[in-house]
Amino acid sequence: MLIAGEPLLTKSDETVCRDRQQEAEHLFDHLRRGNREILLAASGTYCAAYFDPETRELLLIADKLAIRPLYYLVTNEFVAFASAIRILESAGLCSGDLDERGTYETVMLGFPLSDRTCYANVRAMLPAELIRILPSSERRERYFHWDQLAPTSDTLPETVDRLVGKFNVAVRNRLRGDTTTAAFLSGGLDSRAIVAALRGQKVNVLTANFAPPDTQDRVFGELVANALTTRHLQIDVVRSAAGDAYRKDQLREWLGKLEPGAGRPERPNMLWSGDGGSVGLGHVYLNEAASREISGGNTDNAVRELFRYNRLVDGNGALTKAFRSKSSTWLFDAVRAELESIASMPEGRALYLFLMFNDQRRHLFRHFEDMDLQRFEFHLPFFDAGFIEAIVRAPMSWFLYHRFYNVWLKALSPAAASVPWQAYPNHEPCPIAYEQELRYQWNDYYGKLEARRQVRNRAVRAAKLLTGSFPQHLVDRGRLSAAIALTLVGSNSYGHILEAGAVFGEHWARAKGSSAWTGDERGKAK
Repeated sequence: MLIAGEPLLTKSDETVCRDRQQEAEHLFDHLRRGNREILLAASGTYCAAYFDPETRELLLIADKLAIRPLYYLVTNEFVAFASAIRILESAGLCSGDLDERGTYETVMLGFPLSDRTCYANVRAMLPAELIRILPSSERRERYFHWDQLAPTSDTLPETVDRLVGKFNVAVRNRLRGDTTTAAFLSGGLDSRAIVAALRGQKVNVLTANFAPPDTQDRVFGELVANALTTRHLQIDVVRSAAGDAYRKDQLREWLGKLEPGAGRPERPNMLWSGDGGSVGLGHVYLNEAASREISGGNTDNAVRELFRYNRLVDGNGALTKAFRSKSSTWLFDAVRAELESIASMPEGRALYLFLMFNDQRRHLFRHFEDMDLQRFEFHLPFFDAGFIEAIVRAPMSWFLYHRFYNVWLKALSPAAASVPWQAYPNHEPCPIAYEQELRYQWNDYYGKLEARRQVRNRAVRAAKLLTGSFPQHLVDRGRLSAAIALTLVGSNSYGHILEAGAVFGEHWARAKGSSAWTGDERGKAK
């Protein structure tokens, strides 16, 4: 049996195994005896594979939200699977046809929808999916059904208390008895909620912030570190590292300098991350109009409102006229199909599950892609299955615009709620006043020079694709060339065209096995 990640097998909100090794053995023993009900007890983020040599059945298993990716392909001769798609690319197993829909969705959203990838022969496992593969058959099942959860009758205060308890359990179970740990700490809500829960459980916390000077993110992060009494480090990041969301080189250097003994985390390569909080608890990307439409059975109107609220449109200027015509409704149709695949739920919860099954499910795929090279893993309590289940059972209207989140944070930790935080646009503002003029994360976070540098890097990346194998029937070479030239002489307006050209060009070259592609070294297994 192979496991990546941490299943976190629980009973009555308590973990039943002391560590990952014992969990793997426990899971293996149950699966060997044919007991797949054990999967219902897992609340963590993981993927697994189990092979029964007697029946020759291969089981591929995704966690309840499929946060930890598992890619697979099935041929007449063999089955291949990997937790990083670059492994399949390196082995030449992604060659063949491009999945045009998956690649188009990646351009428009940053990720494909459903089980699609950018390759026609490679799939990504879905939430709570169990795939049974025998020499003569393949069967896909779901061992847990999110859309069948019954609504709770709890009041708002009762739900706040329940979710405070569930979150504390999620944090405690991931600690596994650690007394000192390391965590990200920004100026927002998600990371402070985690650090607050850790401090509430008397854990010593080393926190790190790497926001630029004169930003809300940096100043508020320091304020909450003082309020929660953490050992806080401000990491000054060079501009060239701005594209690395987690600044792993700087984190490695920081943790490597910590002296062994008291004050050093027991597991220094395990960091606490607030990923998942803004959508899972804060309900970013959702609004009352979309919820009203989906609750009334108007799926098309709900999709239109979702697109309007999040400024999504079908199409991209990098694509050929013929392909734009062919794909003009692909994104709309794909989102509608995803919503229709989820059974009717009260108060727009289908929209919420759509985001959890797609946007949030793919949220950390890039991190997991190179995790074996970077040697960092994250504790992710906001993706705890028990915590999300309690949210799904509650009325969605309470959670919109971070209204519930702000009340919940104060109940979780009055100290964490006592200093300002960085609020989302169009969401409930932070009620705590602050005087200093600070840069806002969703405006000019790194400054115009850094934004221009990143767009120029995209232009260089796209330019490398104009030689060798190139999908001229999908990407307009003339438009892409013009966007590259205009960007290199100073324009900052064509990033979307450059990104579309690069995504299509790179995956086309890999699918066709072209040796001319030299965009980066990600495809090389190390």
